[in-house]
Amino acid sequence: MDATSLIKLLNAIKLPNDDDNDDPKVDYEKKRNDLLKRCLNKLISDLDDSDLDECIIDLSISFDDYLPKLQIFTSYLCNKYSQIALNAKLERNILLAKFISRLITDVIKVNLQKSDSFGLSELLHNSVELLWRAGIKENNKQNSVFNTIKNIFSAIMGANILEVLVSEIYGYHCLKRILFDFNMINQIEQTELLKAVDIVAALVENCPEHINGLSLSKCFSVYKTCTALLRDYLSTFKVDNEAKHWNRRRAAASNNSLDEQHLALLGMKMPQKASDLPHFLRALEQQKIDSLKDLMEFFPCISCHKQALIHFSPEKYNFSEDESAPSRCFHLPFEFNDDDKLGPWDVLLSEDTIKDLQHLESRPDVIRLVMQKLGQISSGKWDKHELRCTRASSNETHLRVHDIIPVYIVLLNNGLMILWQVDYGFTIRSNSLTQLVRIWAVSDDHKKINEILENLSMVHQVYTPNQRHWCMEQKANDNLILPRILGDGEDTGFSKDIVYSSRTEDELLMIQKMLVTNKFVPLSTNLYKSLVLGGLKFTFQVSKKEYEIINCPTSAIVVGRSG
Repeated sequence: MDATSLIKLLNAIKLPNDDDNDDPKVDYEKKRNDLLKRCLNKLISDLDDSDLDECIIDLSISFDDYLPKLQIFTSYLCNKYSQIALNAKLERNILLAKFISRLITDVIKVNLQKSDSFGLSELLHNSVELLWRAGIKENNKQNSVFNTIKNIFSAIMGANILEVLVSEIYGYHCLKRILFDFNMINQIEQTELLKAVDIVAALVENCPEHINGLSLSKCFSVYKTCTALLRDYLSTFKVDNEAKHWNRRRAAASNNSLDEQHLALLGMKMPQKASDLPHFLRALEQQKIDSLKDLMEFFPCISCHKQALIHFSPEKYNFSEDESAPSRCFHLPFEFNDDDKLGPWDVLLSEDTIKDLQHLESRPDVIRLVMQKLGQISSGKWDKHELRCTRASSNETHLRVHDIIPVYIVLLNNGLMILWQVDYGFTIRSNSLTQLVRIWAVSDDHKKINEILENLSMVHQVYTPNQRHWCMEQKANDNLILPRILGDGEDTGFSKDIVYSSRTEDELLMIQKMLVTNKFVPLSTNLYKSLVLGGLKFTFQVSKKEYEIINCPTSAIVVGRSG
């Protein structure tokens, strides 16, 4: 029996970016997993009411401090739940559901005004998911689960944070689960649902990213039609529903071609008498609510989320001022900053890697795991984190690439592979030519990985002897490998004549794409946030000359060619 209280165990969890995680003799990832396992065991077997009360009170009071740790813990619980449930007694499900219910009701609910805090929406998503999985297994407790989830939705509506949550990926998936997967849409008050549809529709309508999509969207047309008809007919119903006045209204409507078009779109007929009007209005409201599911398919959306944050706290999120008046020089949207806590290595993601990560959009926990590994690559502690594997499995031979420029594979537990190499290029951080890391793929497709390796073996032959030397990493010092600074100039180009003459046209196009036209995106916190929000456009790494043009202190005319 573990005598340590749950709150003390949670407090002991180290975050990945903690400053004191630098002792090479300590495996902090294993230590953190051991702590999470102790937290889980405490939760499902040894948590009394007084310990639970103490934990919930501390979590609520010091929510900002515990938020990232709760985020880690609930993600761990979600990943482990299938193992727990398989061998768990009913009592363990009850204990887990009890803790999660208290976490939602007494911690998350009272801190909903901090919905813009990074990690809160993920915590909410994980907690609702866990409560549903654990609580629904207790047939006699289903009403309790429904009520808790119903109450948190009402609290979200009352706190006016629906648009903040629905526009980002964790909040979107959480709300989608609540409303449609759990079918809670049939249990939530109709007035709340109608308000939710109006909020979602207004957010989409005011977003420039959705202008073209809305014009072709049937669900948005249905929403607008229902809203217009409800406005017109509700006013008639409220003013006077006597038969003689209703007959006048019906006669006017029958001569209104717009009303006829609206009703045709909805597949409805005009009520023939005043007594039909209440049923007609309820049918309109239901069609309006039914449009919510399709309207939510416009999310997650970075532009919508930005609007939502401005509406939520205009003083805190005054984006226009920040973007229009840079203080010293122009900052690229995904440029490095101190908050990223990156290591000494710049990490650049290829176009194909970005596409790989976009395919993981609906699995933000996997994106976070990949980003954690990329952060470890940036740290330069490659051997400590086992990042320099040269085999995709024990059955495969050494990767067939140029011996002087090795390519490494990071193997993740879920079968994904990260393909990376040491290269060189201009870096914004030091304003110099330096060694850096290029990520070529994040995939579980062995055929794709092998194809990229074959391509890299050709690409590396184009490197000059000097360039190949630039790609050789230094020896580790105290388990740390640092990038070499290669000067403040620019690269002079690749060796072409001998290699190019022996290649087919398709191979030459591939080499051109990988070396010249490939747009690499630097790793940063903003890139991570953009990926989990479903972003589509990213700012790529620029050359030294391009960066000088961007930061030109005076007006400039830039002459170039298309394509």
